[in-house]
Amino acid sequence: MTEKRIVRLIGLIAMIVSGHSLCDAADNGETKVVPVVSYTPEKFVDKCRAEFERGNEVFYVVSDGESYKYYWKNDYRTPEQSKPQEVRSCFTSSQLEFVNGEDSVFVFKPLPADRIIPGRIKNLGCIRNGEILILNENELKSLGSFLNATFGCIENYIQQYQSQLQNIFYEPQSGIFSFYSREAANDFMKHSFLFNLMAGETKDVKEMLLNLVGQRLRMTIEQKSILNGIGDNAIAGHDDVLNSFLSGKSFDLSDWGGLSSVFSADDVSIIENIMREENARVRNSYNFLRQSLSNVDDNGRYRTDRDEFKVIANEVFK
Repeated sequence: MTEKRIVRLIGLIAMIVSGHSLCDAADNGETKVVPVVSYTPEKFVDKCRAEFERGNEVFYVVSDGESYKYYWKNDYRTPEQSKPQEVRSCFTSSQLEFVNGEDSVFVFKPLPADRIIPGRIKNLGCIRNGEILILNENELKSLGSFLNATFGCIENYIQQYQSQLQNIFYEPQSGIFSFYSREAANDFMKHSFLFNLMAGETKDVKEMLLNLVGQRLRMTIEQKSILNGIGDNAIAGHDDVLNSFLSGKSFDLSDWGGLSSVFSADDVSIIENIMREENARVRNSYNFLRQSLSNVDDNGRYRTDRDEFKVIANEVFK
């Protein structure tokens, strides 16, 4: 069976299982399946082909010969959004020409953190005679040529890929730093250096910082003294730390004093990883507690971000 017939067959199956709106739209037209394919170095060619059969994120292009309708299915979102939803626009005119002119077309995500937004799709690819090709400046290129052209060289691409992949480990969806009960979240926050700092509960903050770093790093008296000084600086600016947290930024210990004067490069890397984990745990526990809060207070007034933080802090330290 040719790739073209396979794609059409998959489109027919998709219409049957994905809902009435897509079925109705496709009754008098042709449907093309355009899955989203994220790059992975492990068996990428096999994964690319598999996405046409069971893709978690897929665009459907329905044509009646005169006009087009677009549908977007995304299993990574809410259950309602995982059903195909009609979207106003999807591809540019030149992209649509490519979609219509090739079989086995897919949306390509070269980096783990890339977001796919209908109407703002950057990269398209296709499978032609078994080869993976990526559209770049109206020219089809091999995967390696595309990555060289886009990122300067393969090594630059690998570094960006690994950096983004590392960051994903610290996001809530990774499950590594997740909390599943209020008791566990409250207990962590009560003993967290970062949360105590932001809440202004500064009596034991420096000791918490020393204990946090000391669990992974044996320090000299001089190093402990430097860390204490950084703790003093952070305490003085704890309100700025809170503002940064509420705006979605992570706490960086080096912003409050130099570490490299007494810590080696390897030690600094260890401390950065410690802080990255502390940030992830605080963010995840905070979000877990925050999800049950009402948007309004007892007087019917909308809560600000600071209001929400105060409510959570009162619960943690009650």
